[in-house]
Amino acid sequence: MGTVTFPQPPVSPFSSDYVTDSTTRRNIKVGRRMGYGRGLIPRLLIATDHAPAWMIVQHGRGPLYDHGFNRSVHDYVGELIGHTPAWCALQRGIEGGRHTNILLPASAVPPRKQRPRGTHVEDVTDLVGLMRYLSGPPDARANYRVQDPRTGLWYAPTDEMRAAAEAEYLEAKCRGRLPDMQWTHKLPRLKVSPDELQHLLPLAAD
Repeated sequence: MGTVTFPQPPVSPFSSDYVTDSTTRRNIKVGRRMGYGRGLIPRLLIATDHAPAWMIVQHGRGPLYDHGFNRSVHDYVGELIGHTPAWCALQRGIEGGRHTNILLPASAVPPRKQRPRGTHVEDVTDLVGLMRYLSGPPDARANYRVQDPRTGLWYAPTDEMRAAAEAEYLEAKCRGRLPDMQWTHKLPRLKVSPDELQHLLPLAAD
């Protein structure tokens, strides 16, 4: 069986990461997050003692770019994980459910009884690959491909889906500054020596 190739969507005239997606854009973001050993990925590796976990917290359906909702998510995540260092990304799935992806130390994942209903947790074995996956637009309808939650099959969103994602983005943009869809939480910055850098880069690429 041959390899399935997904066509890259046409470049939005707005060229915003909120509504434009491609493998090239994602790879560029991952490169920036390496940051020559001082970027987000090395910071996460050290803060998690090279054992990160991926926690997904569900928020239900609703507007994605609402400032009040965004602030409530930031506050809720802060209460949930406390002083644990983490990186967070608020997104909406292809079926409309909003959720926050939280990368944090596996040793600091809240106990099951403290997690909200529907929370998914798994260990991260490929941090770079996961970062690439999470580097798409916050609205899955604007991604170059999405995964059906029922069948697990990948497919390209329709032009109508992309147009709807772009329309919601433009409406929010016209109201003013968009809320932060990705943020760090108590994640320290790094001062990496050349020897530490040589050690970190291969680990992040595994």
